[in-house]
Amino acid sequence: MSSFDLLHHLIDKERAEEGIATQKICFNYGSNCYKMSFNIQVKNCITYFVYQQAPLTYKCRFLQCVRGNCTSNGSDSVHCICESGYTGILCDSDINTCLSNPCRAGNCINHDGNFTCQYPKGLSGACCNTCNFWKDI
Repeated sequence: MSSFDLLHHLIDKERAEEGIATQKICFNYGSNCYKMSFNIQVKNCITYFVYQQAPLTYKCRFLQCVRGNCTSNGSDSVHCICESGYTGILCDSDINTCLSNPCRAGNCINHDGNFTCQYPKGLSGACCNTCNFWKDI
């Protein structure tokens, strides 16, 4: 017995076809009509259609993580794991790394995913923390 057999409900044939459906489809369960819109796997059984939630690998195909990777948290949901420097549901928001004042005495310039420091006269280093007083300034 397949998992399809366990979840057989009638689906309006005009609104569904076999395969992975990502649009809203209406299926009847009792006298109610429920609308689902996220990755339903549909199978044609001649006189009716059956459905089940698509496997997580299919769900990740439809979750477009901009700066990260789609993963499962062990339940039926998926989410993005963001690359360093990015945040948001789709990892599409740059984290302003200058807010933590990484340049100390320098001027921090935030870039997409990272930052650079502008050195005041007499300082150098990645975070403007190397004193150059012994050099000609």
